[in-house]
Amino acid sequence: MKKYLLTGGTGFLGSRLALELIKNGDAVIFLGRPADGISLQTRVRNVLHTLDHKINLDNLVTIETDIAKNHLGLSQEFIQSLHGQIDGIWHLAANLSFKESDRDIVHNTNVEGVRKILDLAKKLRSPLYYISTSYVHGNRPGPIFEDELIYPRRGFNNYYEKSKYLSEGLIREYAEKNSIDFIIFRPSILIDTGENIGIKKFGYYGVVAGFYDFRKNLVRIAQKGSILLNVLGIRMKERKLCVLMPFPYPPYTYLNLIPVDWAVSWMISISSDIRAKGRTFHIVNPHPFLIKTLLGQVLIALDIKMPILKSPKWIVNLYFAVLIVASRFIKPLKSMGSKLYYYKYYMVEENYYDMKNTKSILGKKSVEQLNIDSRVIQRMTEKFIQTLE
Repeated sequence: MKKYLLTGGTGFLGSRLALELIKNGDAVIFLGRPADGISLQTRVRNVLHTLDHKINLDNLVTIETDIAKNHLGLSQEFIQSLHGQIDGIWHLAANLSFKESDRDIVHNTNVEGVRKILDLAKKLRSPLYYISTSYVHGNRPGPIFEDELIYPRRGFNNYYEKSKYLSEGLIREYAEKNSIDFIIFRPSILIDTGENIGIKKFGYYGVVAGFYDFRKNLVRIAQKGSILLNVLGIRMKERKLCVLMPFPYPPYTYLNLIPVDWAVSWMISISSDIRAKGRTFHIVNPHPFLIKTLLGQVLIALDIKMPILKSPKWIVNLYFAVLIVASRFIKPLKSMGSKLYYYKYYMVEENYYDMKNTKSILGKKSVEQLNIDSRVIQRMTEKFIQTLE
């Protein structure tokens, strides 16, 4: 049995990672904070029981911490009691906001928080397993390699990406100076193709939520018989929303979605292999979906009949720019416009993620087995929409 410290254990990835570690017979000590007046222990129990109501949490250990404090506010006595006893610190706690107004809090949590975690790992003589993002490359289209960490010439799409870039650099520098073992994982966009999707309005689900609000607002207006919608070619036919205006997409752009259960399985397997120390691993789908396929799935799930048109990138960028500006003045477009503002890069630019390190540990054949049927994406999307309704 191994013993781990884990931050971010109530999050989308962290809760599923914790569940799998517990099922493997490992001991997990959850570090975190209360939220909305609910204790950390209650939050952890609630999320784990939602994922698996049969899980035994009789020996659940949670410790309320503050990532802004040295050693997360843990007492010297507690740290000393765990010295040399921890097999790894899984650090998943992060602020996921893309908003520029949240830059300071994102930096304090995602960068300064990592500094505090590194100091704790040094005190405990424990390896650090850090969850970064595959989008640490920022606004840099093209092939992305696991062993590189390059500042993008065109900058980052948001400060969240930059915070992960800075954190990876910090980990490498700190580890070299202080002989800390580490592994960096870079997952792409996580999805749940099972039964426990929940309301998760970022990443792929954020785009779906934007389209959902767009449809809901247009249906409401259409039911009032708006002449404007008829002029724009938007009408209701039974339950289906028909839109004549096409939605453009770039022909060779992929959106990299990976099922969260695969991501968890890969990370646990990699973390237990001594060859992984000091390396970075892309936890991504080797067979990503074309944007065209995903748009088609979203529109089918939402009962929207809308043509999608293969277009040059500059046309797609112009379309998105016009839609984003229009969304500031036209209420039905507001939610979708804001989502496109944050996620447009991921829907337009082309990135290929090298998986040499990942395949060297897991085996090429094992990694290549991940191949999602597009119909699963449609069912997953429909299930997520049900949570919104």
